[in-house]
Amino acid sequence: MTAACALRNRNVNDGLTTTWEVLRKTKNDVAFEILIRAFDESPRSEIREGALRTLLNRRSVAGPKTLLARWHELSDEWKEIVAENPGRMSAALRDAVLDTDHQTCANGCDTAVRICEYDLIPTLRKTMRIRCVIFHCRHWLTCPSVCMRSFPNPGTTHSGAILA
Repeated sequence: MTAACALRNRNVNDGLTTTWEVLRKTKNDVAFEILIRAFDESPRSEIREGALRTLLNRRSVAGPKTLLARWHELSDEWKEIVAENPGRMSAALRDAVLDTDHQTCANGCDTAVRICEYDLIPTLRKTMRIRCVIFHCRHWLTCPSVCMRSFPNPGTTHSGAILA
């Protein structure tokens, strides 16, 4: 790599770092829309990653809620980045695991397990018998007997481990 190319790459990276920082700090709600579009539409993975990290680091809960809504569509790579920032997801996770929408609840539960959000265990335990979807049984309304056979005791998991 020539010195000119190295300088150009450094300048581009410095510019992106500055952009992410401005989008993270601003209170303007348009920043959220810009970050979502960058995450969804950029062909460059470093842009998508920067947008994801910035969404997670903004003070707004809109980013985590949007990511939770899409959790089942995210790649393992993106889920790992979210897992690096577990505290940013807490407020959105609590709402998601209590949501009546099965996909939202399943996304919240899967995320909670993935990022080891142990503070949600009491909330999960309360909702486990009502919505077996917590453990990815999406047929609660059409086949509750399957769920009850799988989880006869609402305080246990597949492996029989007790949930406190």
